[in-house]
Amino acid sequence: MVPVVLSLVMAIIFRSPLALMMGVLGPLMVFGSWWDATKRHRRHGAQLETEHAVALEVYRDQTENARGAYKAQADQRIPGITSVWQDPLWRPSRTSSTVVRLGTSWWQAPPGHPLEGTGGIAAMPEGAELAHSLALVAHSDHEDIWRSVLASWCLYTAGDVQPPIGSSDFPLHGTFPKTLVGQSRVIWVSSITDVPDDIDTVLVVKSLRSATLIDGEGSRRDIVPDRLTQVEARKILQKAATMKSPEAATISADYGHRGQLWVEWGEGQPALNLVAEGPHAVVWGATGSGKSVTVSALVLSIARHYSPRDVVFVLIDFKGGAGVKSLVNLPHTIGVVTDLNESTTKRALAGINAEMLKRERLLASFSVQDCAELPDTVECPRLVLVIDEAAWLLTSFPTFSLVLSDVLARGRSLGIHVIISTQRIAGVITPAMMANIALRVCGRVSDATECSSWLPELTTAQQQRSRYLEPGEVFVSGGVMSPATRRVRSDAGPIGHPQQGSTWVMWAPELPKRVPVSPTQWALADDPQHQSHRELGFETLVGRSVLVIGDAHTGRSEAARTLASGAPLAMMAPQNPFALWLCLRDQQREPSALVIDDADVLLAQAGVDGAAVLLECLESFRGQLIMTSTGSSKYARSLSRLAEHGVCLFLAKPEVALLWDSPGVSVPGRARFAGETIQIAYGAAPPMPWEKIDQACSPAAPIVLTTRAAHWSGLSSKFVGSLEKCLSQWHILGELLGEHPFVIDGYTHNEVRHASAGRIIVPPLPIPADHVVVWKQGVVFLSRTELWQH
Repeated sequence: MVPVVLSLVMAIIFRSPLALMMGVLGPLMVFGSWWDATKRHRRHGAQLETEHAVALEVYRDQTENARGAYKAQADQRIPGITSVWQDPLWRPSRTSSTVVRLGTSWWQAPPGHPLEGTGGIAAMPEGAELAHSLALVAHSDHEDIWRSVLASWCLYTAGDVQPPIGSSDFPLHGTFPKTLVGQSRVIWVSSITDVPDDIDTVLVVKSLRSATLIDGEGSRRDIVPDRLTQVEARKILQKAATMKSPEAATISADYGHRGQLWVEWGEGQPALNLVAEGPHAVVWGATGSGKSVTVSALVLSIARHYSPRDVVFVLIDFKGGAGVKSLVNLPHTIGVVTDLNESTTKRALAGINAEMLKRERLLASFSVQDCAELPDTVECPRLVLVIDEAAWLLTSFPTFSLVLSDVLARGRSLGIHVIISTQRIAGVITPAMMANIALRVCGRVSDATECSSWLPELTTAQQQRSRYLEPGEVFVSGGVMSPATRRVRSDAGPIGHPQQGSTWVMWAPELPKRVPVSPTQWALADDPQHQSHRELGFETLVGRSVLVIGDAHTGRSEAARTLASGAPLAMMAPQNPFALWLCLRDQQREPSALVIDDADVLLAQAGVDGAAVLLECLESFRGQLIMTSTGSSKYARSLSRLAEHGVCLFLAKPEVALLWDSPGVSVPGRARFAGETIQIAYGAAPPMPWEKIDQACSPAAPIVLTTRAAHWSGLSSKFVGSLEKCLSQWHILGELLGEHPFVIDGYTHNEVRHASAGRIIVPPLPIPADHVVVWKQGVVFLSRTELWQH
């Protein structure tokens, strides 16, 4: 108010209206100054809040990263037993400071620690030193915790324990011992009072998820104990049992020992035991680094020292067979798969699965866990799967990847070894696969990380040198041996027992393209699960109808004849719809099997109404029906409902082939039956044809309903005329039906029914050329026209 009053006084004194502006501008200037200061204060406050939020986020990220790094360091220092077991390059150090993980705990940073005040960290590993004895105090229900402790002690001592793993006192498939002596002693007791005085560390289990770890100094830590299932513990113990001390790498090769498989790099270089160092191997490197040469040299060295009774090879090469060309003719080679033959690849897939099942059954029959424990008199050669250029295989056949993973995981005890070559590992072989491949052979690579990622024990100089290795020069690291440099030489030498080929079968050969029919066999079935072929006898088809589906020229008619050859009395149905209808209704000649070739064509010729009539007759037929049809016919599905069995030959259209489960190869007689691929036999004699009996009604004069009255002129008849004429005289003609046949020429079934006031019913089927339909006292038959025109 003061500026306004002053401006009025000044306006009166000076008699000027300009003085009034002071009363307006003054308050506005004050308000503007206040508004500007307020906005600047708010902007500054918002900036400070943003800077604080960013700084807080950075602090939180740094704290979380520090906590994560500390947790990762702890996990690396005290790893879990499962992660240790899955790492094929892990080796026990056997130092006194080795800590074996027993469980996890909630960890709080102590005072003065860099992470003090940042909160606790969950699942921090807790353990005990391997050199200190341990007692587990737990109820008998907590056997899974004891399995974890026992397996950890065995693995960290490389299986050097008492009682020995796999002995009668320590069976893998039985009850584990409650006392184990390795680098130190571990025992399982049920009460704290049963703990011996010389025990350094005690793990007292309170419940499934709670235990107290008491060390030698008396400090206590609450932990969540680790547990293992029976299967997990068995796998870890199997690995521990096969681990050897580093000194084992220097033992001399014993080529007669069933539990060993030695490979050589070349003259003057130490041999390598694939069983101990692998049991599987991967060879990788850039193009021209000598991968195929390396693989061939290793396999040839096996062939030189082992007979086909001891070792067999299966070669899988997706460079058309060129990479393993030198191995194809070895007497040990029992199977070859290339990218030029897709059907063989699928056969090999089934054969590998069957081989593992066969070996598992063999081990179970002798109550042993490893093929090396089989009696010497039992033939079970070690199988080496050689896969050259694995990238194409695993990309084109995803199912093969699953089978390969299974082989890598279970192959050791079954005596199956895999040697894989590829240009690179990343993106081709999964980490899960690599976890089971301990023998790693690296040739020249374009990027040093392709070598160091999978051979971390190489020195920096070796990693850099991996880009400049000469062809045939490789870095090697195995399950026992430390990384070393080897130079592959394919030394010439005699092959072990070259005159004797192996009798071991991985998969049966392709089905033959021609199989002769016999009284007991109508087809030969491919049986990949049993690695053989199997005869299919007629007993599986007796009295059961069959539909044969296939394109033209695939052997449909031949297949139908073969199927009919097993029936006591088979007949071939006529090839026109009306005659087929008569055949199906013939009660005087009832065959045990009726062959209807091109049944879909006959139904199509019959028309919609006629097809319905024929399908009804087919359904009520009391014998065996053997029908053929194309897969794309609209009547194929209706025919399939009439058949208990389906036989599908080759179908060219992919969507039709998928619907009917067609075989993938166009070989006459090659088919799918009951989920199996079969080759149908050929050479069966055709069945006897069903023939209609032509009849002429004499001496009684016929009643002729015809569209061509002039054609029947001169015939001695009761009536010859058109539909209209018949209708006009039906009151007379109807009385004559009991004695005189009714001949139908050129009229449909509906027209006949109309002309006869519903008394004469004939099927809605097309009449063959030069034939007429004759109705006599309710019986319908076909007759040739000339029999009536005399």
